[in-house]
Order: sequence, then C-alpha cells, then structure tokens
Amino acid sequence: MKKLIQYGLYALIAGLTLQSCNSDDDSSEITPPGEASKSVLILNEGDFSKNEGEITFITDTEIKQNFFRTVNPGKVLGKVAQSMFISDKMKQIYIVVNGSNTIEIVDQSTFKSKATISTQLHNPRFAAADETYLYVTNWGDGSNKNDDYVAVYNLSNNAFVRKIAVTEGPEKIMYANNELIVAHKGGYGNGNTISLIDLKNNDQITPVLVGDVPTAIEKEGDYLFVLAQGLEYAQPTVPGKLTRFNLKTNKIDYNISFKKGEFPSHLAKENGQLYYILNKAIYRIGLNDKTLPSKPLFGTTAQNVYGFSIKDDAVYVADALNFTGNGKLFKFTLNGTLSNTYTTGVMPNGIYFND
Repeated sequence: MKKLIQYGLYALIAGLTLQSCNSDDDSSEITPPGEASKSVLILNEGDFSKNEGEITFITDTEIKQNFFRTVNPGKVLGKVAQSMFISDKMKQIYIVVNGSNTIEIVDQSTFKSKATISTQLHNPRFAAADETYLYVTNWGDGSNKNDDYVAVYNLSNNAFVRKIAVTEGPEKIMYANNELIVAHKGGYGNGNTISLIDLKNNDQITPVLVGDVPTAIEKEGDYLFVLAQGLEYAQPTVPGKLTRFNLKTNKIDYNISFKKGEFPSHLAKENGQLYYILNKAIYRIGLNDKTLPSKPLFGTTAQNVYGFSIKDDAVYVADALNFTGNGKLFKFTLNGTLSNTYTTGVMPNGIYFND
C-alpha cells in the first residue's frame, strides 16, 4: 500500500553562489517582473492534511519562502503540491496540486497566477505536453483499480479534451516521438509496467513489463531508462531493477537487478551517466553498463531523502527531515564535498530550473 505522499524530486541549479544558509525569508516584496524566469523553483509538497503546498524561490542572491502567496496575495496554492511542468512554448508553469485536485497555471516570467484547472482531475500526479495538449496522470479513487487515466487538456485555452484510460497507478509521464510514456508505480497498490500510448493511432496502448514499482524514468537518445524501486515491505521482499528500453525497436535491451534487500530510488542523468540513490548514498552507472557499481560515489547525512538531481557536476539531495517542519536541500560536488545547505518549505519534492 503506497502513501499519498510520494518520494519525488528532480533538479536544482548548480550555479547558485549563495553561501550555506537557513533563510526563512517570507518577505511580502514581490519579485520584479521577469525575475522568476531566472530562478530555481523548489516545490514543497506540504503536510497532506493542510493547504500548505508552496514554492521556495532561489536565485544567485536571494531565497524566498512562500513564493506563490507572495506573488499572488490572497491565493493559496493548495493541498499536496505534487509536481510542476514548465512549458517554454506557452511561457507558463503548470503546478499539479494532488490533494486539491487542481492545476495552478502561473506565468513563467512573473509567477503571477493566470488560471486554475479543476475539471476532470481526480488524484492528479504528473504532467507532460506536446505542441498542442497537456497530459496529466490521475490515480482516481484509491479503492478502484480500474478508474485511473490520463487527462488531456488543450494548451491554448485549458479546456478538457478527453480521458485516456490506463492501468492502475500512473505516475511519471513523458512525451517523446508522438508517444506518451507512463510509468505505473501502482497508486495505492504496486505496479510493474510502463505504458507506451500512441497518440497518432487512437491512443493505442502498449504495456511493457519492468521491475516492481517503477519510480523514475529518464530518456537519453533512443533509450529509456526505468528505475524500479522494488517491494521493500512485501513478504518476501523484491529488490529493485534498472531497465534499458529501446524506443526505436520498442523492446527491452536489458534488465539489471539489484541485490536482495536493495531498494533504489530517484534517477538523474548527467554527462552520459546515470545516478541513483541507494541507502542515502549516491551511485553512478554508465548508459551502456550492464552491471551495477560495487560502491557509491559518496554517502549523505540526509535523514529522509525526498528528492535528488544533478546539474553541471553538482549533486542536489532534498531532505524531508521529519516530514512536518521545513526541509533541507544539500548541494555536493561529485566527489562528495558539501558546498551549500538551503532551507526549503515542508517536504520539498521537486526542484525545477526556470531558465
């Protein structure tokens, strides 16, 4: 049984020159227009029982907590801020708010609220887009294994277009080569597939069997890498698995199984390498490697790793700490040297580059 709260997190900028800090700046001063487009936006999930989803705003010179309400006085982002999708085409950011069943749309440059989507959303998770449509994965009712779907909206006017019924627990989603790639983490159960949805052929779905609980997907060229975390709490347990899928042949190239008792999480790519988390340590594997590394690059002191990314040879690890108070984000060099520590909001689950 999976919790509504999900482990998720993807990237923070390496070029930050802020010194190690514990800023809780909640200034009411609104950032000048255009400044939000030169920042790192940390999505803070918040306590699942409260409307405390928020944004931590970071530039080279400042950190602002509660950035959404600062820029949009009187508005609340909502309950369980799950993920964000940045559309350079639309110059907008789509914030998926799971517990509120909404998608908040803000201007990419100013972060001013522009619209809210609230139709045909039920337990929304992650979003992706092509040139015309926004696609959002939805778990639906947790007690119903057969009501999960991808909701489709028109980017030009945010109007609902259709639902694509899918297997239980659609989570991460990606658009590539006229297809949607959906990882089925399992919702309130445990999934073990990805779906390839052919948008040019009446949304025809091709399921692909991968490891148990596929938690992360990354694409590099014609290859899709799927990291499955395994079944840590099952009896017996099932270890994680890394799958390389060939998007040209639509076949699995190979699977790499982790050792008994190993349950990896989070996946990032950088300079032709893949990186993942195992037991709070950072591991690296080549795109063509068929064996797992025997030892990590380095360990971390994070209490509860809630997110992870790498950019420009800098490693970022988000720590939810006790899941109730503010979290932390640690920046390391690739050799494991801690270079900065940042304060975030409650349960930081995603870091996004708004270049």
